[in-house]
Amino acid sequence: MLAHESYLECLGDIRDEKFVQATVNRTIGKYGEVHILVNNAGTASRKDLETMTLEDWDRDLNTNLKAAFLFTQACVYPHMKDAGYGRIINISSVSGLNGGVTSGDE
Repeated sequence: MLAHESYLECLGDIRDEKFVQATVNRTIGKYGEVHILVNNAGTASRKDLETMTLEDWDRDLNTNLKAAFLFTQACVYPHMKDAGYGRIINISSVSGLNGGVTSGDE
């Protein structure tokens, strides 16, 4: 188990710009800089077009795309840019390769 001093736990909604900025600010406050950002969150409604709701669509896109954008923007400007260094790792799932009209329900 990691010692509490070695990690920073931030509970909230990664689709919320204020939460993202607060998370990056807390990270800078604790560690002084950001070297690496890993965007790894994702959702998939796995519903067909007929049953997918706008809420499902918005949740998936806001989690999969908006959150990555918000964290990337908050880390790069100004922190990584000012440091002249940074690495961003975007992780996606196999659904991007083998998804389909309906990639679930079976």
